[in-house]
Parts: sequence; structure tokens; C-alpha cells
Amino acid sequence: MKIIICIIFLSITTFLFRLDIQNKDKPLKGEWNFNIKQDWVVSEAGKNIIARIKDIKVDKNGNVLVWDSKQLKIFVYDSKGKFLYDFARKGEGPGEIMDIYASSIFIRDNNIIIHEMNSGRVNLYSLKGKYLTTKKISKRKYGYNVKTYIDKNNFIFMTTSENDNDKAILGIYKLKDNSIDKIILSKKDDVLEIKEKSLTIRNETLFPNTIFGYNKGKIYYGRNDEYRINIYDIKTKKKSSFSISGRKRKTVNKEFKENFFKSFKMFLEPKYINIAIKKCPSLATYFDKIAFDNAGNIYVFIPVLNNENRIEMDIFSPNGNYIYHALIDIPGKYEEIRNFVLCENGFYISAQDKDGEIKLLKFKANPPNIKHQINKKI
Repeated sequence: MKIIICIIFLSITTFLFRLDIQNKDKPLKGEWNFNIKQDWVVSEAGKNIIARIKDIKVDKNGNVLVWDSKQLKIFVYDSKGKFLYDFARKGEGPGEIMDIYASSIFIRDNNIIIHEMNSGRVNLYSLKGKYLTTKKISKRKYGYNVKTYIDKNNFIFMTTSENDNDKAILGIYKLKDNSIDKIILSKKDDVLEIKEKSLTIRNETLFPNTIFGYNKGKIYYGRNDEYRINIYDIKTKKKSSFSISGRKRKTVNKEFKENFFKSFKMFLEPKYINIAIKKCPSLATYFDKIAFDNAGNIYVFIPVLNNENRIEMDIFSPNGNYIYHALIDIPGKYEEIRNFVLCENGFYISAQDKDGEIKLLKFKANPPNIKHQINKKI
């Protein structure tokens, strides 16, 4: 009798763990107010002026790494906004970056990792920016779009399928032996192609893409023309998923499209910009980013089309229950806000003001305190 009870208990536990959470488009606890307050802002890095922030990362000591793709350097600040040093200049020597424009930065195992997409070089540094070594990934006829590093020896990537150009593979690349574990085969990302100019335009807000997140041994991904996020472990086994039903996609108006293509005017004639605007979808995607806080709560970012000074998100418990919706209005007049990065008791963003000045801002905020929710169909 005890054996039967144990088997039933294990079966129920397994079922609950793998349950697909279907949320209605109404958060269980309503709106969350972050009560933000600007802590500090910087626009310079020593003698350098911040020119274009591609990415922001925060290490375990609270230091902030700013990837400036125009200055071709990584600037490092402490948690109070004091500039410390820069490293990783463009070049071909030890510790230099050959392909700095198509590179990504990660922090794992007390290492800073710079992954060069096109050259296949993986450069490792200490948390103080000291160059350690360079690894090389094997060459293939198609590239690896690296999503994140699990640790310094393994990264998760997406790439086009060898057998089907309409499909994409999400997999794990092992640097120690250059082997690959394939995880998922799905539809490849949508893009806008201007064939006359050999131009391919990607944008997660306008074109359906696979949006990816990784946290504590779990892989989160979903194609954003549907509000569903799947959860896998790093052994390629699906654990669960969560979704929102009844959500309507936002309409993309002509003004948003025109503003989006402003940056293309330097290399696209007006007629091609008009063609691109006409080809743009009339509906935005459901979400364009997935992030996590230290408690494992899941932040799904919603495209903002009509207010550049606003950040919108849905907040889920670690098991996928829809707990809060949140709007964050950033004080000040900015033309563009990017690179939202959560940190302890706040967040970082990069912003461009009306005069074109690029700034790194830190805000203090009151994060939601979400107690673990019991898995259930909502």
C-alpha cells in the first residue's frame, strides 16, 4: 500500500513540475509600482565620452561593464558610478578583439568572456580585465548566434539548420571538445530583406523572433508571435511552459516605422526606406526580452511603441504564474532607451537624450516580493 501511495505521489509531482501554465491576461496581483529613483548618471569614461552602448553587464561585485561599440572599448564602473578602467581594444594581439562589432560579452565563473561571432574567437579575462587566454570554435558554413554562456566552457547558440533553411537550431556548444548538443528545432527568425541593397534588417519588436533567456540551469525560449515560453533543462529535456491567452498584439503605426528607419538614411535612399516601411508588419510582437531577478522571478518585456521613455513588462513567478504587470516611466527627455539590466535593488539603462548624448543611468527600485506560487491552470 505504501509503495502504491509513493508511486502516485511521484507521478503527481512529476505532472505538476511539467505542467503548462495557462494564464489569463490579468495578473493575479495587479500592477506593480517599482517606485524608481535615479541614483546616478554618467556620460564619460575617464577621458573618453560614451558613444554607443551595445550592452551592459554587472559582475558579482556590483561593477558595471559597458560595451561601447563605437569607442571599441569596454568601460568599467563601480556600483556608485565611478569610472575604474577600460579594456579589450580592437586589434589582433593578445587580449585584443578582432571583430568587435559582432561580439558579445558575458560573465561566468569569475571570468569576463568576449565571444567574437564571425571570427569564432572566445577571449577570457579576469573580473579586473586582465587577459587570460583565447579559445577557438570550429568553423562551419553557417555561423553560431551565441545567446549566453552556461559556464566558461559551454555556450548556448542558435543557427540555421543544415537540412532545412526555414528551420533554426537551439543548441549547446562545448568548447572543450568542439561538440554540440542540439536541443530544439524551430522556425527561423523573420527578417526584412531589401534585396536590391543586399540588406537584411532584424528587429525583435517588428519581426517574429525566438526570444531567449537562461537562469540557474534552465533555458527559457519562445517565438514572439505567440505568447508562450518553453522551459528546458540543459540536458535538452522540456520541463514546462507558461503562456498568456487573450492578449492582443499592439498596432505598429506609420510614425513608429518612420522613426525606426531614421538610422538607415545614411545608406538607404528614400525609395528603399519607403519600401521597407511598407513591408513592415502592422502588428508588433508580444515580447522582445526575457530577464530574471535573484529570486528567479521572470520578467517578460513588452514592446513599447508610442512612448520612448517607458518600459513595460509582465512579471511571472519562477514556475510561470502571471503575478504582476508593470510600467516604468523614465524621468527626463530621451529619444531612445535601451539595455535594461536588473541589479540588486534597482536597474541600469542606457539612453540617448535630445542632443544625441549617450548616458548610462542607474535607478534604485522596489522589486516585487513574489512568494512561490503553487502550479495550477489559471
